[in-house]
Amino acid sequence: MEQLSLKLDAFEGPLDLLLHLIQKNKVNIYDIPIVLITDQYMEYIEQAGKTDLEISSEFLVMAARLLYIKSKMLLPKHEELEEEEEEDPRQELIQNLIEYKKYKEVSEFFGDRKNICDYMYFKAPGKVNDFKVINNAQMPFEKLADAFQRVMEKFEERNNPSKESFEGIVGREPVPVKGKIKQVKRVLNSKGQVSFVSLFKEVKSKSEIVAIFLAVLELIRDCMATVCVNNNEVYINNCE
Repeated sequence: MEQLSLKLDAFEGPLDLLLHLIQKNKVNIYDIPIVLITDQYMEYIEQAGKTDLEISSEFLVMAARLLYIKSKMLLPKHEELEEEEEEDPRQELIQNLIEYKKYKEVSEFFGDRKNICDYMYFKAPGKVNDFKVINNAQMPFEKLADAFQRVMEKFEERNNPSKESFEGIVGREPVPVKGKIKQVKRVLNSKGQVSFVSLFKEVKSKSEIVAIFLAVLELIRDCMATVCVNNNEVYINNCE
């Protein structure tokens, strides 16, 4: 028999040792070679005794159980019992090992994750003052989109481009949205409510139209403005 080299204090119990022996010998847990496993288990007990380690009673109980199963399997079967299916004496032990293996895998799974947040840091929640809740679902965004489309169409009609107007378009700088947010906000702070179309009266390019429209959307998202419709006209309201 192959000489075993086991760390005697590495097992949490007899089932843990048996599972180790099964994995070490690469045998099927559902068809345990009881003679081999019992001999190796008894060798563990013997090694523990030689090193003056205290063997807990559960290891000794398992040793007696293995010897009983081994002796029962080595006994010759009676002819009258061969016709009947005799219960496998290993069955209860196999079931115990399968259940223990499941618990062990679950324990290892959570054991690997118990310290997973040790190096994670979270910002404490800050106090939010004057928070306003606006039901965006009731805002007429379709009307807003239609109004934006009409602004674009009117701009195209008013500024039908000539061939010369395309020169230098590629290199033209885009209009910054942040600047338009401040501009629209100033108008809202001053008037409280403005017609959506009136925000585009003095625009000079499509980029400026897009920047103003994005500015309005940003203000709505940040709960600094709302949309309403009156007589089929879209208005932007100040929320502050």
